[in-house]
Amino acid sequence: MNSDAMVRGLQNSLSDIFECSETPNGAVRVRTPLTHPDGTLVDLFLIPGDDRKIEVTDLGDTTGWLRTQSAGGLTASQNGRISRLCRNLNVQKSQGRITVIARDRQTLGESVARVAQAAVLISHIAFK
Repeated sequence: MNSDAMVRGLQNSLSDIFECSETPNGAVRVRTPLTHPDGTLVDLFLIPGDDRKIEVTDLGDTTGWLRTQSAGGLTASQNGRISRLCRNLNVQKSQGRITVIARDRQTLGESVARVAQAAVLISHIAFK
């Protein structure tokens, strides 16, 4: 699926408050109105894959943001909360990235919403 088709799919399933734009590498950046605790916006990326699957990911921005908040890293308790949150939202956390694989254009909006929600909730774990 090309980036134009992904943008059209998102426009049909997401509110106008999400801003979509194509990146030079063919991915689509989704700027959400959601923020990390410091006010930086949560950006997600849609990366086309094989068999019409689309990876919805934060490209590791949330984990990177968390690392800036703690010199000692995350505690075992915080890591446990992140794992539970990812299970509850049915998102994967791998190599520092929060990811969902959307199987078709109809599920893009729901996938974007889950990854965005996970990014916001995970970034708040640093303060609990």
